[in-house]
Parts: sequence; C-alpha cells; structure tokens
Amino acid sequence: MTRRLPLHCGLQRFSALEIKFFRKYLGKIVLVVSYFTAPLKFSAMKSKQLVAYCLMAGLTIGLVALVGLFTPRKGEGNATATCAYQVCMARFGYHSMLIIPAENRLYSWRGRFSGVDQTIQYVGVGWGERTWYVDPPSSSVAQLIQGTRALLLPNASIIKIQRYSDFPEHYQTECIGVTPNHYLQLIAFIQQTFQTDANNQPILVATDKELNATFYEAKGTYSLFNNSNHWTARGLQVAGADTPLWAAHAAATMHVLKPTCAEPYSTSLQANKITKQQLTNLN
Repeated sequence: MTRRLPLHCGLQRFSALEIKFFRKYLGKIVLVVSYFTAPLKFSAMKSKQLVAYCLMAGLTIGLVALVGLFTPRKGEGNATATCAYQVCMARFGYHSMLIIPAENRLYSWRGRFSGVDQTIQYVGVGWGERTWYVDPPSSSVAQLIQGTRALLLPNASIIKIQRYSDFPEHYQTECIGVTPNHYLQLIAFIQQTFQTDANNQPILVATDKELNATFYEAKGTYSLFNNSNHWTARGLQVAGADTPLWAAHAAATMHVLKPTCAEPYSTSLQANKITKQQLTNLN
C-alpha cells in the first residue's frame, strides 16, 4: 500500500506574482478613474458623464483582466521529463480539471477512494463550488442565478473524484510530461485540498453514479477570484508547468500550457512504494 504523502503545498488564493500584477495595474485603474471623476461632483453628474465614466472604468478593468489571462507565468519547467509521468488538463466549457493515471510507479489512487479499482485507468480531479458541482442547474435561468451567486459571493467548495476506465476523449485535453519530483508535489497539492475527519480520511459528501464520481469536502472558498480554473492552474504550476498570471478561465490556461505528450500514458504498470529519498525531496 502506498504511503500517504506529507502535505506542504499551500492553497493560497494568490501568489506573490499575482498580487504584484494586480497592484501594478489596479493602481493605474485608480489613477484613470480619478482623472475622469475629479472635476465632477457626483451630486450633479450628468447621465452622459456617468455612462462615459462607467464605460471607461469597465474597459480598463477588462483590458487588465485580458492581459492577465493571456500573460504566461513561467513554471519551474520539466526539461528532463519524459512522458512516463503525465499530468493532463481537461477543459469542459468554462471549467477545467486535472486528469492523472489511477496508478503508476510513484503513486496509486486505487483503494483510496470508493470505486477506484483495477478497472479504472484514469482519475479526474476537480475543485469547484459545492452546490453547482454536486447538483448543477438544468434551466438557463437557474444557471444564471446560481452562476452569478457562485462568482460574486464567497461559497463553500468541494472536490470531485471522477473515475474513467479509458482516457476521456470527449474533453479538450492537453498533457505534459513531468519529473518524478514534480509529480509527487502535485499529488501532495491534491491531497491537501481535502478536508479530513478525525481519522485523517476525506469526508464524503455525495456520489454520482451516472458520472462515476464521488464528492468530498474541500478546503478553500469559491469565488470569481478563486474558482475551479485557478485551482487547476495552481496544480499545474506545482507540477512545473507555465500558467496564466490570472487563470480565471479554462481557455487561458489551455492557451498558455505547452503540451509535451501526444497520447496519455498507459496505467498498467504496478505501483511501487515511494522511497524515503523521494519523500525527503518534497520537504
């Protein structure tokens, strides 16, 4: 049985680079807004001036967000890696998740979660808003209401473990090869996402037989500034990949990510126990 990894990868909402980016550009937004509003008295502001002010502020914020979405943040890199250890990003619409082998020589998910048996070859791991993930709305109106709430308010989060007997070809996916150490760091990052009970076990919330998925209590609060795509990007960053400065949309991470593996790696290899040296390298 594979040993549980030490947890050392934080779930911070923003990295130091992200904070520096927003401070730099949001400061410019404040200057622009101040320039246009200083001569005006809000009590007597004309409607046209108010509209112009709102448009200018909106365009400026939108431009800054766009720059952040498609500006890459360099990862540590995996120059020496082969495709023996792979991490894949899957995009489905606005959202994203990570897809990893159910088992390889470094780590095995088999037996750790219900239903991850020998028939399962890949595991999809996604972090998201609790209500939407477990019971997604079906109507357009409900989607609009719940989507607005999920983005504008802080919400409880949940982590989904989805099981696949074959690689899920119906998603848009990109795969990268990573070093053994980066792979283990990603496993530690995923493990730290789970809330655990008194016995240090993940807390099961719900099961979806149709999706072949289970949902567990997760750490972190979901919002526009900390959504499922931010979590996916942080995982990829831990694995050494390039990611956007602001990973609010799955398309941004998919655009920045540089795939190095054309096909998913076979998971038929028997998993070995992680060595003490590999565990030491994580600290």
